[in-house]
Amino acid sequence: KKHIDRMHHVCREETEDWINNKLKRYIDKDKDFDIGKEMVFLTLSILCKAAFDYDVKPKEKEAIGAELNILSRELAFNEVYRPLKARFGILLSSTRRARLSRKRLHDFAKKILHAYRKKKSSENSTAISSEETIISCIVKSKKYDNDSRRIADIVMFLFSGVENTAYSLAWTMLELAKHRKVALQLKDALNGSDDTRAQEMLKDVLREGMRLHPP
Repeated sequence: KKHIDRMHHVCREETEDWINNKLKRYIDKDKDFDIGKEMVFLTLSILCKAAFDYDVKPKEKEAIGAELNILSRELAFNEVYRPLKARFGILLSSTRRARLSRKRLHDFAKKILHAYRKKKSSENSTAISSEETIISCIVKSKKYDNDSRRIADIVMFLFSGVENTAYSLAWTMLELAKHRKVALQLKDALNGSDDTRAQEMLKDVLREGMRLHPP
């Protein structure tokens, strides 16, 4: 429970920071923005902090968000040609660029791993034994043959944990913006005293968002 509470605290803290320092500025300036990109940045911040104990910098968010987008597009589209790409992909500029994205994600994951070890080496042993973050499990596990395997798992979490969540949230919020009545009902439920009703309605809204726009 304490680890769930810690992750919930990180999620709330990062979301409130985004609302106060980004969303309210957009509102004050009456400025439009890319909700998909913003959710990628927010989800990346939450994942890095909650799972990897790593505070991602604004420039890193922009860079890694872009690399994830390039790599996911390359993997998602033209699946019928994937066997050919494995052999002749080097001839395509999109495939060469995706391979560069893969390398940059690998380098970022390596940086996360080294930053964690450096941080923990400066702390006492009791602090290390009392935590169970994803990165601590990856570092302490004896099942990995070497660090390249650890880095590969960090990349996997980054790749699978950011874009699906971010774009599911983005599409759901766009649907709420188009359906003001539902948005107001959800807002009333979340601000009300009936937690069970609020949770059920939030689940229903998220499920409907993912039904309309599957990841």
